[in-house]
Amino acid sequence: MVSSTGNTTVTCTSDELQCADGLACYMVKFRCDGFHDCEDYSDEAGCSDRQVECDRDEFYCEVDNECLPDLYRCDGYEDCPDGTDEQNCELRLSFEMYYQEQLPNNVYNNVYWSTHSVGHSTQVKYLGCYFSSHPLK
Repeated sequence: MVSSTGNTTVTCTSDELQCADGLACYMVKFRCDGFHDCEDYSDEAGCSDRQVECDRDEFYCEVDNECLPDLYRCDGYEDCPDGTDEQNCELRLSFEMYYQEQLPNNVYNNVYWSTHSVGHSTQVKYLGCYFSSHPLK
């Protein structure tokens, strides 16, 4: 099927809803969860009387009526007072990584970051950088 914009639309399964643009599907339970699953934000359209509109990389915390970074969603810590940021967390995968580069004069540049995946969404967070005089083991 071709949409009015000329793009091919997708066919959703019985446990999915189609985004308004017809280009993607999302799980029914993710409707009005405060997290944008559709590029056109249609999965969050008409969900509440929000006074705040969140950016693509944020989710809505209804109790506080504020937007929080996606990185806080499904991270094992309740950032919304009602715990909604820890609900509907199907696949949770988090880990930290580091990269080490040897610079002149036996100085090492150590860079640390973490990745956090929930379902189909992955965020990368820069944790820090420091210099050392020895390699990491």
